[in-house]
Amino acid sequence: MNDNFGYIDIILLAIVAGIIILRLRNVLGKGAEDSVSRVKKSTIVDAKFEEAPLSRVNENENSREFKEEVFLKGAQAAYEMIINAFASADKKTLKDLTSPEIYKSFIAVLDERKNKKYINQFTFIGIKKAKIENVDKKNSFYTVKTRFVSEIISCI
Repeated sequence: MNDNFGYIDIILLAIVAGIIILRLRNVLGKGAEDSVSRVKKSTIVDAKFEEAPLSRVNENENSREFKEEVFLKGAQAAYEMIINAFASADKKTLKDLTSPEIYKSFIAVLDERKNKKYINQFTFIGIKKAKIENVDKKNSFYTVKTRFVSEIISCI
C-alpha cells in the first residue's frame, strides 16, 4: 500500500510543477513582447519652441510666489548635507552651503578637533520637525529663518 502513495505524491508534485511553469510562462513570456511593441508604437516628436516677449518673461519672474513646502524640502536636504559635511570634516561642502560667517565657525571647531586629535563618530537619524519661523522679503529676495529639530547620534 505504501508503494501506491509514492506514485500519487509524484503525480501531485508533477501537476503542481506544471501549473507553476504555465503561470511563469504566461507572465514572463508576455512581458518582453509587450514592451517591444510599446517602444515601436511610440513616436518621437520634435519640440517646437517659440520666443516669448520680454514683458511676458518679466511678468513670470515677478509673479513667483514663496512656497513654504517646497522651500522646507530643499532646506531639509541642505541641513542634512551641512550636518553630514560637518561630521565628516568636508570643508568644501561646508563652504558651498554656508555663509562666510557660519563657515568660519565650522572651520574653527573642525580645526580645534584636529588639533586635539579628536575622532568623531556620527550618525544622522533624521529630521523630526522643520518649521519656518520668519520670512522677510526685500525686492525679489527672501530671508527665511527656519528651525530644525533632528535626531543625531554623535560621539567624540
